[in-house]
Amino acid sequence: MSAQRRIVWALAREHPRWRWGIRAVFLAFALTILTTKQHYAVDLVGGLTTAAIGVVASSAFAARLRSAAAKA
Repeated sequence: MSAQRRIVWALAREHPRWRWGIRAVFLAFALTILTTKQHYAVDLVGGLTTAAIGVVASSAFAARLRSAAAKA
């Protein structure tokens, strides 16, 4: 699964009604980044990788908080 799909999946999981809007925004960003000639494809990949790391880290942090709350 690509980084972009993971990010969209994570957002859509939290906000199911926003799925199509989220996908449209990511598609628009990707097209804009690559067609304005201000960025390269590696910039898109780097941004998606950074976002994927953030999603994974925030999920792990949220799981730790839920675990700590369950123990208390």
